[in-house]
Amino acid sequence: MLPSSVRTALDLKAAIDKAPTKLEPLGSCLSMIKAWQDHYDLEVGAVKVPDAIGRLGKIYKEESHHMSSGYLPKPFDLTITYGEIDISTEIDPFGPPDDNLADNFYRQKEKADIREESAEFLKELFEGAEVSGYGDVESQSTRVNTEVRNAREIPTGHFTVSKSLYKDIEHIWSEHFLPGAVRVEPYKIHLYGPGGCFKPHWDTPEKGLVGTFLVGIGDCVPGDEGNLRVGRDAGMRAYPGSFVAFYPDVEHEVERLRGGYRGVIAFKIFRKFSPLQKSPSKPKPRTDFEKRVLERMKGALSKLTPTLWSTSPAPLLH
Repeated sequence: MLPSSVRTALDLKAAIDKAPTKLEPLGSCLSMIKAWQDHYDLEVGAVKVPDAIGRLGKIYKEESHHMSSGYLPKPFDLTITYGEIDISTEIDPFGPPDDNLADNFYRQKEKADIREESAEFLKELFEGAEVSGYGDVESQSTRVNTEVRNAREIPTGHFTVSKSLYKDIEHIWSEHFLPGAVRVEPYKIHLYGPGGCFKPHWDTPEKGLVGTFLVGIGDCVPGDEGNLRVGRDAGMRAYPGSFVAFYPDVEHEVERLRGGYRGVIAFKIFRKFSPLQKSPSKPKPRTDFEKRVLERMKGALSKLTPTLWSTSPAPLLH
């Protein structure tokens, strides 16, 4: 009798010899292979991507919002206690909720009024705040370099906002982004003054982090300088009660200010349940956006043929 290890080797050899000459690679991604071939204009062994993959790609293009902007539905209270700063104020939205920031540059008289109102408030915050660093992903450290980022900040723990604001942020996020079930954590108040900027960058990855939500508290920058740009969208201001939300992998920047000040409260958006964590009950779509995306994905996936399938195994030696 042959040793068991030898018998196993013979059985495996026999199975391999009797198997088809070419098997579908385990874990292959047809859409990536095709994209690679198309990029290099290759025709040999062209890969045919299932129609379902194309349908999923279409859903992604039509339903994916890399950013969203507008104004909060109602005012909120802001209290700041940091060093010499001791301020309690109400932030009243400058515009209606459906006013997209990227599309409204030309309300000049209203802009001038709101800039004048914000100037003294923002200057006091800026002068009392600490110098900001930025996360260097490569070195896994926080660095200070005014050529990359010239800004100041007030860290969490030194400011509070109305509890209702957290609910408003959760609702706005779920109406435009996935996942819909999220929790909101205050991060920092970011302040920019004359010469301020933040070069194009991505947010530092963090476990469970799915987005960034910025709420404007004031903007007195003259002209159309010092805008926030998210992806390829037009520049956006930080007028009181405005918001800009986006995913962590979306590039964004603050253009250099020649004068004036701007300030935003940054919130981090985390998924409420991790992919490996069971929620108390089976999650259900909570918004029309989630329902629509889910139904479209179900329709596409139901027509997707698995790339691996089972056939009668080749007989092994005994």
